[in-house]
Amino acid sequence: MSLVDWLVVAAYCVLVVAIGLLFRKRAGRGTGDYFVSGRKLTWWVAGTSMAATAWASDTPLLVTGYVRKHGIWFNWQWWSLAISTMLAVFFFSRLWRRAKVLTEVELAELRYSGPSAAFLRGFKAVYWGLLFNCYVTGAWPVNGLAKVMSVSAGWSKWNAVLFCVAVGMSYGVASGMWGIAVADLVEMVFMVAGALLLAWFAVNAVGGLDALVARVPPANAAMFPEAGGDVMNSPFWWIVGMLAVQWWAWKN
Repeated sequence: MSLVDWLVVAAYCVLVVAIGLLFRKRAGRGTGDYFVSGRKLTWWVAGTSMAATAWASDTPLLVTGYVRKHGIWFNWQWWSLAISTMLAVFFFSRLWRRAKVLTEVELAELRYSGPSAAFLRGFKAVYWGLLFNCYVTGAWPVNGLAKVMSVSAGWSKWNAVLFCVAVGMSYGVASGMWGIAVADLVEMVFMVAGALLLAWFAVNAVGGLDALVARVPPANAAMFPEAGGDVMNSPFWWIVGMLAVQWWAWKN
């Protein structure tokens, strides 16, 4: 990386941290402002923040691996989540707001009662908060970013991890959900713009869209898997299977 590249990276990190510090006073008004932005986030800011969170540094590596190894159709592994996500948006988000809870585990003691409810709340707090979320939203994305930085910047894995954690904690701890949501919004603009520019340069590098289509094997460009030897191995039933497990596989 040249000096100009490092200046761009530094400016971006300063911008993200500055956003967190800018919202520090607002987040300090109380636990409601810190954890749920005072319940005043507009739908498009909250939605963009969720999309940006899902589009972490590990996502391009994962999706690229899916397409390279299996083909475009393998993206149904996560495309199928759109149905359950939309059900949550239109049917359950209003009920969540009505419950006036700060965390998911609070719903356990609203829905149930007695010692079993307290145990369930404690179990969910440890499992989701400490084990699952720390891995899925912490270790996995940071590890993905460490791989990217090791190639682009030549940093060691631990240097990259410590740097990413320091930047994230700087604005996350300082500003709570207010700064995180707005920082995600800004990051989403950079991610979409960068993805479009990368796609444009990549297509030009292979000689245009026609040349790209000609070089991709038909099986890799298919939207559905190839049919097997029996009905149960057909593309239709494969997609039905992906959708049918949503009620238990997708925790939200």
